[in-house]
Amino acid sequence: MIEGNRLRILKEWLSGYTGAEPFSLHLNNLFRQHKNMGSRDRRAAREACYAALRVGNALPKDDWENKIFAGLFSHSSKPNDIVLHIAERLKIPLVDAEYLLPIEEKFDWLRNHIAFAASTIFPFTEKVSEQVSIPNLLSHFFTQPAVFVWYKTKDESEILVALKAENIECVKLDAPANCLKLPTGVSLDKLPEILRKKIQVQDLSSQMAAPYFEPKPNDKVWDCCAASGGKSLLLHTTEPSVDLYVSDVRANILQNLEKRFEDWGIIKYNQTVLNLENEHPKGLTFSGNKTIDHGYFDTILLDAPCTGSGTWRRQPERLSQISEAEIASYSKKQKRIAANVVPYLKPAGKLIYMTCSLYAEENENQVAAFCKELNLELIQNDYLNAFTQGGDCLYVAVLRKL
Repeated sequence: MIEGNRLRILKEWLSGYTGAEPFSLHLNNLFRQHKNMGSRDRRAAREACYAALRVGNALPKDDWENKIFAGLFSHSSKPNDIVLHIAERLKIPLVDAEYLLPIEEKFDWLRNHIAFAASTIFPFTEKVSEQVSIPNLLSHFFTQPAVFVWYKTKDESEILVALKAENIECVKLDAPANCLKLPTGVSLDKLPEILRKKIQVQDLSSQMAAPYFEPKPNDKVWDCCAASGGKSLLLHTTEPSVDLYVSDVRANILQNLEKRFEDWGIIKYNQTVLNLENEHPKGLTFSGNKTIDHGYFDTILLDAPCTGSGTWRRQPERLSQISEAEIASYSKKQKRIAANVVPYLKPAGKLIYMTCSLYAEENENQVAAFCKELNLELIQNDYLNAFTQGGDCLYVAVLRKL
């Protein structure tokens, strides 16, 4: 495919994206319509589109040609045909050595040639926590995120042999335990099904949260926004004797949790569908008609709905979609959920509050409000930043009920 034709198609695909669905689905739908595209062209198109989206707000909204140019130049470490084609069209001198510039110098180079404003790539930086370095965030933002998996110690040798047999490169991390880093876009579908069940795909930052849970034998633990159960799996693996309760507002995602738990060998737990933005003053009813009253749980995991800004390297389309109103909306939702779950904690029980956001309004400012309004005290809070390793960023706070 000649570069001019490829560039035209890429600009059409990007300008046709409405934001009604994740960009990955939009792109997959387009690939199905262009069945004549080879795998190499698809890889190049995917790389170019995501690179353009990572430019965020640094260029005008509909300036897709310059966004493709800036994104691919920032992402590439060697000459790229599309970049060279655009540079020639724009009469911009470009030599091979400039692909090897540090990212900050690439941003300066782009500013000098196409009025690129790197400081506006990430939206509402004034709301980002002071504990998060924006230069550090952006220095890794144009690299592809990795895939991370974890497993039980007893299965390590079998998993490593199987990955090697499928020519899947992996790096075993020193910490957290039993964590492997795999290449971007890797597929584990070729592994035997029995082995796939022994592997949990979970971002490094989420795995780093496990030491904050500190479950004791037979503790009563409620994962109140459980989604597909990743945090519950970490907790149960740390202490299998916990009396585990899980809930989510989405029945379909709890079906995914059931399958995941079954594959992992977790059969003793309680679940229910709950909208925790609503008050539940008369107790909670879990599976088996088990009713739970206030003051019951030793620990509540609240992996709260949030903007997801710590994961936007994986969903760069969100850079230009987020609004201040949406941030405020998530903050209100988090407050409602926390206010409705804290009464179910025992005195001295722990609330483990987590978001994958970088905005202080959803994190440390939120936790300060919890302490003031919900009779809690802060024990510890951190940003678990895995950007340098190819992962995301997770905020975690441990609070105790007074």
